[in-house]
Amino acid sequence: MSDNSQTNSNNTKNQYLKDRLKVLGISSKSNVFQSKSSKNIDEKVFFEADQHDNILINYFNIHGNRAQFRKNGNKWEERFVRTRLKNPKPDATGKVNKYLSPSGSGLFPFFPPQILTKIANKTKIETLVITEGEFKAFKGAMHGFDVIGIPSIHGFYDKEKHENDKIKILHFEIEQFIEICQVENIIFLTDADTLTVNWKKDKDLKERPFSFYFSVKNIRQAFNTLLTKGVVKAIYFSHIQSNFNHIGKGLDDLLVSLKGKENAVLKDLLKLTKASTYFSTQNITESDYNRQLLKYFGLTSVKAFYEVYEDYIGQREFKYDNAIYYHNYEELVFVWHNDVDNYMRVGGNWYKVIYHPNHLGELERDIVPYPKSEIVMDYGKFKGFLSGVKKYDAFTVYPNWTSEHVQEIHSSYNLYAPMAYEAKKGKWDNTYKFLKHVFGGNATIDFNTATEHNIKGDQFSVFLDYLTIQYRIPMQMLPVPILVSKDQGTGKTTVLKWLSEVYKGNSVVLNDTQFQNNFNAHYISKYIIGIDEAIMGADNVEAKKNKERLKQLVSDNTAQLENKGVNLKKIPFYGKIIMTSNDEDNLMKIEEEDTRFFIVKVPQIAAADKDPDLYAKMKQEIPAFLDFLANRKIFHKRSDRFWFDTQDILTDHFHVLKDATKSPLEKAIEDTIKEMFFRFDTLDTIKMHPEYLLEKINKNRSRKFQLPELKNKLKNVFKLETYKQNRFKIPVRWAIVVGSTEEEIIYNDHRRRYNIYHKSDWLNASELVPVEEPKPF
Repeated sequence: MSDNSQTNSNNTKNQYLKDRLKVLGISSKSNVFQSKSSKNIDEKVFFEADQHDNILINYFNIHGNRAQFRKNGNKWEERFVRTRLKNPKPDATGKVNKYLSPSGSGLFPFFPPQILTKIANKTKIETLVITEGEFKAFKGAMHGFDVIGIPSIHGFYDKEKHENDKIKILHFEIEQFIEICQVENIIFLTDADTLTVNWKKDKDLKERPFSFYFSVKNIRQAFNTLLTKGVVKAIYFSHIQSNFNHIGKGLDDLLVSLKGKENAVLKDLLKLTKASTYFSTQNITESDYNRQLLKYFGLTSVKAFYEVYEDYIGQREFKYDNAIYYHNYEELVFVWHNDVDNYMRVGGNWYKVIYHPNHLGELERDIVPYPKSEIVMDYGKFKGFLSGVKKYDAFTVYPNWTSEHVQEIHSSYNLYAPMAYEAKKGKWDNTYKFLKHVFGGNATIDFNTATEHNIKGDQFSVFLDYLTIQYRIPMQMLPVPILVSKDQGTGKTTVLKWLSEVYKGNSVVLNDTQFQNNFNAHYISKYIIGIDEAIMGADNVEAKKNKERLKQLVSDNTAQLENKGVNLKKIPFYGKIIMTSNDEDNLMKIEEEDTRFFIVKVPQIAAADKDPDLYAKMKQEIPAFLDFLANRKIFHKRSDRFWFDTQDILTDHFHVLKDATKSPLEKAIEDTIKEMFFRFDTLDTIKMHPEYLLEKINKNRSRKFQLPELKNKLKNVFKLETYKQNRFKIPVRWAIVVGSTEEEIIYNDHRRRYNIYHKSDWLNASELVPVEEPKPF
C-alpha cells in the first residue's frame, strides 16, 4: 500500500469497503489526512481494502506518521494496521473475531484526521471522548466530537508495565495528546448494550457486566497520575442509553440513525452527568469510584443485579456468579450453586477439587482435604448448599479410557477424571517424529500404507505397545520407562508433559523431592505419575529405601492413600510411572533382578530439527494418536506380569547402568572371580570359602573390606548358596609336578563352609571363547 493510494472505484472487490464508507458518509476526501512535509503535502488514507475485500484500518501516531511497532527480537519496525474482516469466522473456541491486529504489536490509540489536525495546531480540547472502535471515533470526529478510538474496551493501556501487575498504565500517546491539547475532562464512552445481558441457559450473566465494570475501573485507575498532577480535572463514564440499542449500539450507528441531529447528540454528551436524551453519564473522578461502579453495574449482590437487568431476565432461571436463581414475581429464589460439584464428603471427611500448576507450568487436578467450616463460611448464605454436596463411602480408582467414564462405583468416588481428549482420525506426524527421536530403534511406520514394521525388543516397538496397553488395558501392570541423558535439549521432559496432557486430570509430574514426600495423596491417585530429573542415588541407605519404594509401587495393585491429618485409606493402584534423569550413570543401583525398568538413553535433538512449536503441535495431534492406539494391533505378546518378555525391555543402557552402579566391593568380587577363571581356564566351577576370597580381594588394598559385608554381598547381591562345612580344594597355582611334563593346577585343601562359583555365571559369551595359541611359522 502506498501513502497516496486510493480506493479503486472500478474494482468490485472493494465493495465491502465502499458500502461501509457510504453508510457512514465517509467520502474519498474525508478518508484522507493531509500532512505537510518539508517539500510537499503528504496524503494518508485511513480506510482501504485488501485483496480479499477486507477493510484495512491504517493507524497514525500523534505526529501524523504511520504507527509502527517492533516485535521482540526484530531489528526492523512494522506498520500497525488493523483488519476488519468481511467474513469473520469462529476460532477454535467458537469466538468470532471481527478484527485482527498484527501479532506481537501491542495496542495503539486511533486518531481521526480532525484530531491529528488539532494536535498539530496544539488546539485546546476541553472534553475528550475515548470510545471503542475506529469507525465510531472517525464518524464522531466528522460531526465535531473530540474523540479517539481504542481497539477494545480494554485497549487503552501501554506496553510499559506497572510495578503492580493489576494496574494498567495509560498509553503514552494518549497521555502526550492530553498534555498537548490541554484536555480537562475525559469521557469513556461505551455502547448502548452496556447495561444489557443476553440470557442463555448455563451462561453466567455476571461475566459481561463485570467485564464492562473492569474496563471502566482500569481506565479510571490509569488516569490517577494525571488527576493527581492536575493535568486532568475530571473523569466520566458514559454509555448510549439502552433504549437506542434497537437502532444500533455504537456512536457511529447512533449518528447514522439520527442524521440531521448530530449536533443535538454532541450537546447532550457534553452535558456530562446532566445528559438525559441520548446518554447516561457517571462522574467517577472521586476516590470512591470503585464502589460507585459496582453499584451502577448491579454487581454488589444478586438482588442488585436482577434489579438492573430484570427486563432481560424475566422469570427465567439464570446463573449469577456460578449460582442459579429465578424470580417468583415476589423475590429471588436460590436454586443451586454449581460450586457444589467442587466439593464432596467421603466417609466423615470433606474434600475440594482444585487445579494448580505443577513445576512445568501445566495445570493438574487434585482433590484435597477441606474443612467444613471453610465451606460454611464461603457458602453458608446459599441455603441447602451443604446438603447438595455429594456423599461417598470411600475413594477408589477405576481407569476406563476408551468408553464412558464412571464417576461413582459402589458408593465410592472414582478419583480418575474423564479423558480430556476423544480419539479422532487424523495425522500425527509430529508426534511420530518426536517419539522416533526419543526411542530410536529400527522399527518404523509407513503412513502411506498405514503399515507398521515392528521388531521384537526394538525400543520404538516396545514403547508403542507400552502406550497402547496403557490406553486400552489400563489395569495391566507395565514396566517403568526411564529416559536418561546428561545432555540438555533431548526432549525427555517433553515426553512427561505430553503424556500428562494426554491423560489430563489423571496425571502428575513430580520432582524428586515431591516423590519422596511422606504423604502421597498428591500423586497416588493419578494414572500417569511422571518423575522429572530423578536422582535416587546408587549405594546408600536412602537410595535403597527410595528404590524399594518405587519397586513396591510398580508391583502392587493396591496402595495406601496418605493425606496429612486424614487416616490412611487403601485404594486400588493402576498408576503408570515414567521417569527422566540427567544422571545417566548413577540414577539408581541396577541389579540383575531389576527387570521392570525400561531404560532408554535419549540423544540430543539436532539443531536443524528443533521446533519451538513442537509441543503445541503434539497437543493438537492427541486425538489422532489416540485413534491410532485404539485401532492398532499390539505386537509383543503378553509373557510376564509386566506384559513384556524380560529380554525385550533390557536395553543396552540397562546393562551400562547396572555395571556403573556396582559398589566397589561388588566390582572387587567380580574382578577376583573372573581373574581366577581366566587363570584356571580349564575349570568350570571353583569352590571357595568367603575368608579366602576376602584375603585375595584385600591383598593389595589400603582400605580393607570386612567379612560381614562380603558375606552380605555374596548372599543378597550374587545370590550364592552357602554350603555346610565340608572338605574341598581351592586352586592356587599352575605347576609341573614330579613325573609329568605339563603344568597342572595345584590345590590347597580346606574344610569350611563354602560357596560354589560357576564359570558361565561370571564370564560373558565373548569371555568364554578360548584364546587360540599362536601358530608357529
